[in-house]
Amino acid sequence: MRFFILLFSFSIFFNTAQGQSVFEIECNLPGKIKQTGKALIVRGEYGDGFIRLSWKNSVTNESIITDFDILWMYQESLNVIDSSSSEHKIDTLVFTRAIANKNIKGKTPFPANDLILWFQGNEEAPQPYLGKIPDFGKPDFYIEYDRPADYWNSMPFIISDSVAIQSSRLLQSKDLNKELLTNYFLPGELSYPFPMTQQQLVTIRNKNDATLYCITVTDDVDEKISKTTTIDRDNIQRFFGYGADVLNMKVRYVAIQGKDFNFNKVNSVVRNLKVRPNDVVVFSYSGHAFSYSKDPAYQYPQLALWHGNKNAAFFRSNSINLETIFNTLRAKGARLTIVLGDCCNTDAGITRKLEEPEPPPPASMGVEVLIRRNYMRLLMEAEGAYIACAAKKGEPAAGDTLSGGFFTSNFTRILYNKVRGEGKIDPQKAWSQILSSTKTTALTDAARLYCKEFNGPCRQNLIFKKPAFPFSIGSASTAFASVQ
Repeated sequence: MRFFILLFSFSIFFNTAQGQSVFEIECNLPGKIKQTGKALIVRGEYGDGFIRLSWKNSVTNESIITDFDILWMYQESLNVIDSSSSEHKIDTLVFTRAIANKNIKGKTPFPANDLILWFQGNEEAPQPYLGKIPDFGKPDFYIEYDRPADYWNSMPFIISDSVAIQSSRLLQSKDLNKELLTNYFLPGELSYPFPMTQQQLVTIRNKNDATLYCITVTDDVDEKISKTTTIDRDNIQRFFGYGADVLNMKVRYVAIQGKDFNFNKVNSVVRNLKVRPNDVVVFSYSGHAFSYSKDPAYQYPQLALWHGNKNAAFFRSNSINLETIFNTLRAKGARLTIVLGDCCNTDAGITRKLEEPEPPPPASMGVEVLIRRNYMRLLMEAEGAYIACAAKKGEPAAGDTLSGGFFTSNFTRILYNKVRGEGKIDPQKAWSQILSSTKTTALTDAARLYCKEFNGPCRQNLIFKKPAFPFSIGSASTAFASVQ
């Protein structure tokens, strides 16, 4: 039976009551290469939910499972002709847009930002639509986001990227057995007895979502620097918190500041942080720091975790090297670890105690739209560990009361430009490229200021590195506590 779409009127709806349902479909994939896949669609009462797509890279034959959020539903009223009887009837198509979150299995990225599917039937219980995809006369439509991304105006979705559904079946609870679900979930995810319920599938999927830990350490007491350091803190929290919101990631803020700005607090937070393999850890320090004299072991600075003037002994027992924090955090095994220091790296005129241990060997781990997609590439697809400091050894770090520290302000500005679509993002190169660009722009900003250390324009050369993976954790996880 063939159906021809003759007339339509476009309208957007959200949160229309929809029946809860689980479907398994076979569908085409978007892109120039003809590929097919099977998908498990778990729809909630309001048309939300998730999709797990099982497919293969037709070139490498790699098996892939991609996870999607169902974000938007659109209702389209259609006048449909049944060609076999020439009878007219009114039907409804529901446009479903799903955004690729991450690969659960495999490395090949999904060939589009979106998975666009059509459903047919009444609003309470739509069924996957197997007919011809509607032709609206032009490929692009613009929508206003119902998410924070609306701050950056409307973005296009591509009707032509709609995929044809070849077959479909409505699943009952008895169908959610091991044989079916292992096509869409990893064995370690399937924690309930078979068969499973729809709610159990939702719970399993949510448990495996990534968490972003945003740890900011801010000297907001010293009046000489508090205006710039608080701007740095806000810039970091705003960018990464916004990204977590766009990606539906859980976010955990730890703000160490005020009376909590001390060695013991930082020590406790870093040592006791517990992460999972898919999590993201961001540690940002903004405050005073220094380097020991004649100390080739550390190119990164000692964080001055106190207020006021102290003697050399206090320096030694209440500071920690930024690289030691880095080694401790990355040894915890998060998928992405970023450690930032917007602080000076100048010689304090004292030496390190001889009995202090050398830093542990580079530890490494054994291991919708445009904005969402780019955030996903930066926070969900990127892997590794990065450490960066505003200045190399012997240099101060500069800033102003309008922008904050030049390192953090340029770093977050470049990040925003990236997620807005400035150049293609390669998840495995992006963070190094962003830090390299930050080095250039921060140096330019610093040169506008006078520094007594140079008797002229300030020089502020950002240093950063990404140690190679994999690595042996060794004693890195305990290194932090031992440095006293």
